[in-house]
This record gives sequence, structure tokens and C-alpha cells, in this order.
Amino acid sequence: MNNLFHITDADKTFSVLTVDSTDTVREMQRMHKLDKDGATALSKLLTAATLMSTMLVQEETITLTAEGVLDKGTAVAIAAADGTVRGFYDADEEDDAKRQIPMLKVMRRAGLSEPRMSFCALTPDSMAESFKEYYRACEQMQALCRLETEFSEDGKEILFAGGVFLLPWTKTKSELMERVEAFLETADLKALLQTDSGEAPLLKQFPDEEFLIRDEKIAAYHCTCSLERMERGLQSIGAMALSELLEDEFTEMHCRFCDQKYIFSRESIKVLLEELEAAQKAAKEEPLQ
Repeated sequence: MNNLFHITDADKTFSVLTVDSTDTVREMQRMHKLDKDGATALSKLLTAATLMSTMLVQEETITLTAEGVLDKGTAVAIAAADGTVRGFYDADEEDDAKRQIPMLKVMRRAGLSEPRMSFCALTPDSMAESFKEYYRACEQMQALCRLETEFSEDGKEILFAGGVFLLPWTKTKSELMERVEAFLETADLKALLQTDSGEAPLLKQFPDEEFLIRDEKIAAYHCTCSLERMERGLQSIGAMALSELLEDEFTEMHCRFCDQKYIFSRESIKVLLEELEAAQKAAKEEPLQ
């Protein structure tokens, strides 16, 4: 059942993005086993990335990086146009430079073209405020952003995660936009977003208004790692570094997004090194056009 929606008013003057990301965040927590602070930071970033994925097309992806989040570490979330998202959280060392200037980075990538990069100040203790600042500073709009994560009393179980963004496309607010914004500012997000109807949550709140559904899909946590990707990652470190791995009988790699373990034997590393050296030799011998 769909849990991610992008709707606009009939005149296309504003968009409302909503997602119940509870299942997505629970899957993240199952994989990463973070403490409450880390889980909160990453869950809100994953929720934001999922919401923003509704603005993507085809093979586009969006990468969100929060450096200095909660004054503890760096959270990364990557979402695709199909609503799938993945991420990880690293607790930085106390003297890590990333902690000195908290920053939110937004990178939108489409195919082989150069990615679009945006930067803004991060509000370390409020991910929602950080995204309001992003839309104000980088997109020149006064957006409404709410991101929530609810835990059980012992802090071990995620009871709810979700969010809503309202993005105005005009400087002048219509009467409908003002009513929708006022409602979303104070609405109980858990009650609003957790619905079994399969319908965009906002539609039942304004049944007499006309809205256009721009996107609806199932949001889910999905890692794209594979053996082939890990092999390419090893070759990317270069021939010299790769040859040093031949000193060990086995080389172990972990995916940061799902903690999947990949083990390469010395013979496997040798094959990858030979492939890399052959490719580099062929590139040097290729005549210039």
C-alpha cells in the first residue's frame, strides 16, 4: 500500500509531500542497530530524502549529508526516484573538523551529468529546521518542514516515523495554501500519516478541495550493494593499494548501508589487480582522437 505522496493544488501553486516512513526506519534500525540519538538523526534524514525523492525523475538520485548532526557525527541518506532509500550514520571523533561547522549538503544526480550541489547551515538539534533553511537559502522558498520519530519508553523500539513538506511555488499564498499550512503546522503527524486507506493523507482533511496527485508509491529501505559494486570499489583504490592487499589471505569489506559482509580471497584480489592493470595499459595504448 502506498505510503509516499506528492500532491498539488489544482492551480499548482504549492506541493505537499507526505510519507509514513515507519517501516523504512525500522528496517534501517534492524540493519544498523544504532543508539537512540543516532537512530533519530538518521531516521529523520531518511524521511527527508524519501520526501524529496518525489521530485526526482527516472534514474535520478538525491544524496543528503548532515555533518555535525546532534554534535556527534555524520548521517547520509540516498534516495532514488522509485522511493527507495538507504543510509548510514557515523559517530565522528571529538576533534573531527566536521563537528566545527555543522552543514547540510544536498546533491541531486541525474545520469552522467554533473550533480547539482547545494549547501546550507545545519541546525544540529533539529533536522526539520535544517531543511527549512535549505529551502530558504537554496530554493528561495518559505517551506514548512516537519520530521518526527517516536520511540518506545525504553528507547529501543521505533513506534512511528514520518514527515511532511509544504513547498510554495508562488510568493503569494492562496487562501487554500494558508489553510493547509495552518493545519499541517499543528497536525498530529502520526494520526495523519498512518492510514490504511491507501489515499493521500491530506485529501481526507480537505474533501471539498481539488488536488492533483503528482506521485504516489511505496517507500522502502533498499540497499543497492552487490559483489560487482564491491569489486569496482576495490579497483578504484588503484593498483598500488590493491597489490598491498595481496599480503593478506583474505580481504573483508562491509557495506556501510546494510552491513553486508563481502570476503575476497588473495586469488580474487589478484584477478582484480590483473584486470585493472590490463585496463590501464589499454587506455595508455589507445590512440588519441
